[in-house]
Amino acid sequence: MDVREKLAELIREISHDKKLYLYDLCDMFEGSEKIADLLIENGVTVQEWIPAEEPPEEYRDEYRELIPFLVCEEGTDYPFRAFYDGKNWGDGIFAISVKWWMRLPAPPKEKERKNGDGNV
Repeated sequence: MDVREKLAELIREISHDKKLYLYDLCDMFEGSEKIADLLIENGVTVQEWIPAEEPPEEYRDEYRELIPFLVCEEGTDYPFRAFYDGKNWGDGIFAISVKWWMRLPAPPKEKERKNGDGNV
């Protein structure tokens, strides 16, 4: 098995619901573009930061509530949660000047924990 096959196997094992975030890979590996290509070839969705000039097409859920996104505002280095209403970005109170955005990951799933006698 060559390095690409080993990496592909590892990616399949660690990817939660077939979704990884490219910024995590950039912190872990050099040459993340090549890794991103390998991920895509193996059916893993690679999430990247999207410029605010390309706003989300879907920004309301099935209940017509605004969907939260992870954003970076101009002049800051820390991402935070914000909403897009079809025209403007906001944090729920104030309008904000978003530079980049991405969808939030799915929430974690509860795993059943069993104690030594097999009971939950």
